[in-house]
Amino acid sequence: MDQNIAKQFFQKENLYLVSPYVSRAVEDKILRIWKETEYQDHVFLMSSGTTSTASIKTYVLSKESIINNCKSVNSFFGIDEKQVFLGSLPFYHIGGLSILIRAKLAGAKVYPFNSSWNVQSFINAVDIQGISCCSLVPTQLYDIIRLGVKAPRTLKMVFIGGDFLNSELAKQALVLGWPIIVTYGMTENASQVASGHYKELKNEHIPILPGNFIYKKDDKYWLKSQSLFSECINIFPDYVEFSKQTGDLALSDNISLIEESNLQWLKPLGRSDDFFKIKGRLYNYLELKDIWLNELFQQDVLDYVEIIAVDDPREGKVLQALYLAEVALNIDDILNGINLKLPEPITIRSSQLVKRFDRTALGKLKNN
Repeated sequence: MDQNIAKQFFQKENLYLVSPYVSRAVEDKILRIWKETEYQDHVFLMSSGTTSTASIKTYVLSKESIINNCKSVNSFFGIDEKQVFLGSLPFYHIGGLSILIRAKLAGAKVYPFNSSWNVQSFINAVDIQGISCCSLVPTQLYDIIRLGVKAPRTLKMVFIGGDFLNSELAKQALVLGWPIIVTYGMTENASQVASGHYKELKNEHIPILPGNFIYKKDDKYWLKSQSLFSECINIFPDYVEFSKQTGDLALSDNISLIEESNLQWLKPLGRSDDFFKIKGRLYNYLELKDIWLNELFQQDVLDYVEIIAVDDPREGKVLQALYLAEVALNIDDILNGINLKLPEPITIRSSQLVKRFDRTALGKLKNN
């Protein structure tokens, strides 16, 4: 499958990538809508952040944009024909597709990871093929670190993306020798905007890659890039929204930006709705999230508890814990440990037992 995708990408035809997890009827609908457009030499794919059942957000990216982004990453990290890639992310998302294209442009080998995810299968694949570059999401990194697995000697770069990486997990990964690279990216920009080795970040800010420039205008941050998408196609049950991209892209995320000597670094602060008020005071959800993820990591229950912010008519937002049956007997102690670390007046006010956590292919918790 991966070799066919790489071959089709470098042919003068459109490449249509639909998630295998949608139904046949939905797949047929998506493909029909995509093929009715007039684009040529483009890639059509679903947003890696699509979790809602109300609509399916898809993007049209020129192959030139994807190639530009991949060349930027290869150049920044010195990726060449000596590297060996592992295709450890789904190829129907931009992160997984980019692995194939970076390898092809660098003249490097790439091996698919066809097994269902588990740590031993992953380590075996790295050892057998002598993998030097791969991509993981934070949940996969957590599975590795909780077992105390040291990094295989061949690994040189492990790109971490797809979701929020908490600081304690990153520090433990470094202790075990994992050469993690923190990334900030989006489908809209053909994958990465900023990437850097965790131990070389600038005050937790990530270097912005060549070919990308961020500026502030009208209280918004804007991205000027050589890799922006051509059009967003949002497919609803009864209608379709088409939104062409013209000019620079207004970032939906809040960021902190550092600029020195024509170089830029950014720190993601979350989307606008990640800032919420509790008792009239404004809080950053990602900063709070780092606190409870660190505590859950320390208690070795990261797989079994999720914290979400829910609406409250009196206080604006309150925190609620969702937990699995495996930790039901200990949930009060777990939440007390978190509450002791959270800033006043924030506490987790309620908890709910759930049968499972529904996650996307990249490990993100799906919207309720």
